[in-house]
Amino acid sequence: MARILAALAVVGTMVIQQGTVAKTQQAVVPNTANSGAGVSDSSAKPPGVLSVPVGRSTILGGEIVKVDPFNDAFVLRIYGQRPAKILFDNRTQVYRDGAEVPIRELGPEAHASVQTVLDGGHVFAISVHILSRPPEGELRGRVRSYDPFKRELTIDASISQEPVKLTVDSNTHIARTGQPSFVSQFSGATDLIAGSLISVTFAASESFHDTASQIAVLAVPNTDFVFSGNIKSVDMRSGSFVLTDLRTEETYEVYFDPSRISVSRNLRSGSNVRLDATYDGSRYMARTITVNQQ
Repeated sequence: MARILAALAVVGTMVIQQGTVAKTQQAVVPNTANSGAGVSDSSAKPPGVLSVPVGRSTILGGEIVKVDPFNDAFVLRIYGQRPAKILFDNRTQVYRDGAEVPIRELGPEAHASVQTVLDGGHVFAISVHILSRPPEGELRGRVRSYDPFKRELTIDASISQEPVKLTVDSNTHIARTGQPSFVSQFSGATDLIAGSLISVTFAASESFHDTASQIAVLAVPNTDFVFSGNIKSVDMRSGSFVLTDLRTEETYEVYFDPSRISVSRNLRSGSNVRLDATYDGSRYMARTITVNQQ
């Protein structure tokens, strides 16, 4: 993550507040209609002006190959991957080599770094940084496969409908991150098995595949975790709840078997719980749940 910030700082300040590679990214953006408004109080916004979508942001690097000003969309070609359609409007901030420019100047560009966030079922551009050199990007997702002979890593990423392929070379740093019991175990390319959750920093390249510079391993199949935090929402039909871990501020979706965990009927939004869970390669499955008295 530090490498992303350092790279972007060379060509201009990119106002993104990020934690460590393993932490969930939250877009910290002004609650304004455009970059020149300078108003952060939502009560001061003109009627009908929308706020910038808030959620986990992802940085994508590539080439802007087409801009459609009538439908407020552009196509970003992420080198070696399927082009991504990204929406924008007057809330999107555009910078050229660090200097802010009017959004009407957005056009085809050889190198751009785009801070994106999911807005409903679409990808929305919070900011576009037009760069004079190839940028870096970041993806977070689940390993689909890793070929150690070709050194080719395939990821199912949340921001892309198609699998993303990256090259892992001898300079790629691979390390576990998160809970001490998980981090203390050996980490390396052997963690890149199907189902592993990872966060990847990669360098954009005009070659067939981008190259991963850093891989943070967040979870490996059949690994145990301990969570303690507050429940944001519960879905009894699917047997799942969303938990915010108070120690890390990470958000997790955890599943449980109501027939095995009797306390599950007491789960509700706002409940403070402690639980032991196993990541099975597709989801976190609770083994025990304790509801704390508040």
